[in-house]
Amino acid sequence: MLKEGETITVLALEGERPGTPVRNAKVEVELWSGGESIGFPRIGGLEVSEGTTDHDGKLVVQGLPRNAEFTVWVSGPKGGSWCSRVTKPGATETARFRYGSLRVKLESDGDGAVRGFRYGLKCTDSGKDGPSSWARGVHTRYRGGGVAGDKLDIPALVCGTWKMSVIARGCFDGNLSFEVTQDGYEGTVRLRPCRGELTGRIAEESTGKPMTGVTIAVSNHAWDYRTLRLETATDDAGRFHFERMKGPGGRVNLRIEHPGYIPVKKTWREAKEVHDLGDIVLSPACSVRGVLTEGGAPAPNRLVQLWSTEDVIRCYGTVETDPEGKWRRENLKPGRYLVVYCGARKSVEVKPGPPADAGTLETDDIWEPAGR
Repeated sequence: MLKEGETITVLALEGERPGTPVRNAKVEVELWSGGESIGFPRIGGLEVSEGTTDHDGKLVVQGLPRNAEFTVWVSGPKGGSWCSRVTKPGATETARFRYGSLRVKLESDGDGAVRGFRYGLKCTDSGKDGPSSWARGVHTRYRGGGVAGDKLDIPALVCGTWKMSVIARGCFDGNLSFEVTQDGYEGTVRLRPCRGELTGRIAEESTGKPMTGVTIAVSNHAWDYRTLRLETATDDAGRFHFERMKGPGGRVNLRIEHPGYIPVKKTWREAKEVHDLGDIVLSPACSVRGVLTEGGAPAPNRLVQLWSTEDVIRCYGTVETDPEGKWRRENLKPGRYLVVYCGARKSVEVKPGPPADAGTLETDDIWEPAGR
């Protein structure tokens, strides 16, 4: 750091006074001008905007611009953030972190102990004992999961008001609001058992006959976690049935797959305990292949487009050519398609069975990578 300019000293402590020094706390300094943030400064080509506290919990930031205002952000290694607006450089800013333990027991109204769960914790307390109420806040969010047992034990959680949500196998989600102090918090989250059922029937598009042995996979999501995944297959009548699926207001994603047919995805959002999706029709999967050339030579690593010309004109995506200029596209519905690359195009009829051959698509537009 530079030896000139303004100086800010940051001291990170844990617990009540006098407190224990917090090592390796991350410190960031944000520069303000005219009431607006202008980012994290670089002085003389050196980054002086951040660092970590030493074994005494201290960090001295030097070489800051004169006649400026700063915001000091301190992130504790065990979670939690502290910040303060600094208008008088040279003084010492003390970031004090307070932690408490969390012990939560998970109980189900249905089948006893909870096995396998996901949880989310979010602090909603902006804090009131910092240098200024608007400047200090806890911005920590915890996410995690348990693979067994019916208890959640977190030894260090930032003191404040928290909200907790839990989703477990075979259960609806449960919620809890609580206050964590330095004495810790113990509580119980009660989970309602799932009673949702999902049924439906799979039929073949051209004949309308039920399809046997079709794979149905379902999953529900929360906080980007896949908390539940089940699979089953249709019976002789083409029907499938899932139990203990979800609760009101939940969301279930379905994926239906069978060799030789186009996969189908559906989302079940309705808040019903028993939901019948009715008939779901599967279409035979078709494929098409071809070759792309540029100036008479194979064109590798090019993106060829496929457009449907049936009823509604629609792009069915792109496919990349291999080193020999060859390409292949799977899982298409029967019909006529237009193969397009730059100004060249070619029509091809796609039917169930062996891949349709689109032949060679020729173009004189030779693509040159940038920089050549």
